[in-house]
Amino acid sequence: MSGTARRYSTQSCSAAISHSVHRRVILGVARSSFQKTGLQSFIKRKTSSHVSTLRSNLSKLTFKWRCMVSKRQETQLGSGNLLDFLNLINDSTKYVVTLAAGGVLVWYHDIYVSWCLLGSVVAVYVCKALKRAINMQRPAYARKQDPGMPSSHASSLAYLAVYLAIAWKPAQPALAFTGLLVAAFLIPLRVILGYHSIPQVVIGAILGALSASGWNMFGQHLILPILKSNPTCRQLLAAATLAALVCYMVIAFRSK
Repeated sequence: MSGTARRYSTQSCSAAISHSVHRRVILGVARSSFQKTGLQSFIKRKTSSHVSTLRSNLSKLTFKWRCMVSKRQETQLGSGNLLDFLNLINDSTKYVVTLAAGGVLVWYHDIYVSWCLLGSVVAVYVCKALKRAINMQRPAYARKQDPGMPSSHASSLAYLAVYLAIAWKPAQPALAFTGLLVAAFLIPLRVILGYHSIPQVVIGAILGALSASGWNMFGQHLILPILKSNPTCRQLLAAATLAALVCYMVIAFRSK
């Protein structure tokens, strides 16, 4: 074989090998990409399936709990006096708490009470904004049909209980513990009486507790030191808190 023929043969073999290697690389990358995409799709489907199953199970659990409580009350109480009493407590909670907060503000009107109550009003409207943004309906058996995630009642009660526990714990631990017990009794009524599901109440309580901790920390480290040394700022805080509380009272008393 001549030198020219050998050279052409060598070049052909090199080209064939290069083409084969290049083809295998492309196929490997494509296969890897396909496997990765398939794995991601599989994980996404499984995660979505598990979340849907968990949400469905929680809804079923809430519904069964509600039916069990109603049936037990009907069979054991007969006239339903306990249910009526719990409804009375639940319906009067926001009025009693709001009037008590206003009375405490008028009686003490110091920067600590003002800051706490201003934060409670802010937390209420943050919760209501989240409720509209999430737009999750209440359970099918609920007495109301507006969005219910998170529960604003649970959020407000948890805020006041946690904030007062933080403020009272060093000096009056018994009062702090009593406030937590009262909130622990009132918050589940929203589920028992058929206003919310369990997740809606739990998320509302968590939101209120986190709001109380964050608002207290924000005030202790940044706002309250300024208010202590500035009388004008203290007056502005008291006026803002009173105005916010009055607005909330008007809205609360006008709503059902």
